[in-house]
Amino acid sequence: MNIQRAQVVSMSPADAVINEFRFVEKTATGIQETSHDTDTVIGVSQSTNATGECVPVCISGIVKVRAAEAITRGQLLGPGANGKATVVATGKTGTGVALSAASAEDELVIVYFSPNVTGALSA
Repeated sequence: MNIQRAQVVSMSPADAVINEFRFVEKTATGIQETSHDTDTVIGVSQSTNATGECVPVCISGIVKVRAAEAITRGQLLGPGANGKATVVATGKTGTGVALSAASAEDELVIVYFSPNVTGALSA
């Protein structure tokens, strides 16, 4: 069942290999996977792309994101290492809210993605 409902646009070329379902950020020459929680996320990659390839990126909506850790439905998420979703600390601004759970790293979680999200869903 396809549950993705998102706005996807092709963006700049990949600065390095970008994996599918990762948070990405803009660079001076293209885009790359985020590397830590202070990165400014522009979207979520929708395919794996080699260096120099144009990357389709979701810029808003409901998308799949690869988890960096166990995630509970309703938690506020943000970027972590390798573009994976990580839980955002209380009081911080995130980039999405988990609509599904992930029990471990590398599982896919369904996320309502929208830059600058400040709240979480109630369970």
